Amino acid sequence: MDVLVCGAQKPFVYGGAEQHQENLVTAFRAAGHQAELVRLPVAWEKDRLFDAPMAWRMIPADADLVVATNFPSYYVRHPRKVVWLFHQHRGAYELADAKAPGPAGSTPAG
Repeated sequence: MDVLVCGAQKPFVYGGAEQHQENLVTAFRAAGHQAELVRLPVAWEKDRLFDAPMAWRMIPADADLVVATNFPSYYVRHPRKVVWLFHQHRGAYELADAKAPGPAGSTPAG
């Protein structure tokens, strides 16, 4: 089976999602499939946020199976698409214990 693993790539960033995508391709190949990793850059600036989803819509995904992993790679069109969604909001985890400011005049709970 021909498999495409799709993922967005923020330029100059390499971490767990990128490693997982590469390992997924390796696992498909070890199972006897042909597998390739396709990454497109994504920009998080407000005025460019929809550029990457449009690019994914135009990708010719000529494979038996497509595995999309993170925003906006799941915009790729394919009749046999599986989404293995990676959460991309690391900042939410890093700020989980931070005290958030409340309405003026209120005191934080806890």
